[in-house]
Amino acid sequence: MLIAIFISQIVVFAFLYYMKSYLNKKAENAATKEDLTNLTEIVEEVRNKYAVILERTKSRYQLRVAALDKRMDAHQKAYTTLRRLAHSRALKEEDFIELVIEAQKWWEENCLYLDERARKAFIGGVNNVSLHRDLYQAPSPRDVKQLEKLWDDIAKSIDDVVKSVELPTIKEDLNLDDMSFSRDATVDSEDLRDH
Repeated sequence: MLIAIFISQIVVFAFLYYMKSYLNKKAENAATKEDLTNLTEIVEEVRNKYAVILERTKSRYQLRVAALDKRMDAHQKAYTTLRRLAHSRALKEEDFIELVIEAQKWWEENCLYLDERARKAFIGGVNNVSLHRDLYQAPSPRDVKQLEKLWDDIAKSIDDVVKSVELPTIKEDLNLDDMSFSRDATVDSEDLRDH
């Protein structure tokens, strides 16, 4: 009978040990499941935020691309208008005024297509052309230094319009520096036939 009690105690201890391991594993699995649920929620939240950011970026990019041609045209016209004004010293007064009015009308219709640098350059250029013309046509003695300064400012305005829309060169655009070609490359006539 002692042996039966001893064996029953071993069986009970083995059962309790097994149950303890079983319950610990169950608790660990439950904790893992809870952690997995939390991680899944975090991943979904990040994925949703990324989708929103991606959609905003796409929309912004599409808007920029859609306006690109108009912006390029506006910068080109700003450049052309400033150049015409800069070389209008010899025009009659009424022709010059008509040219300035045309520039102002164009400005009102297109200024938003210019970037900030080009907007400032255009307005400054138009004002400096008017000042330069007035000073140039003033009776002698003329303030030559002031005329030169105004002319330099006009040239800078034109240059600023150009720089505000500068495009990369073809080489920069294609990034040809990253490409390397072997001078020793030869083409076998069999290779040509295969293609």
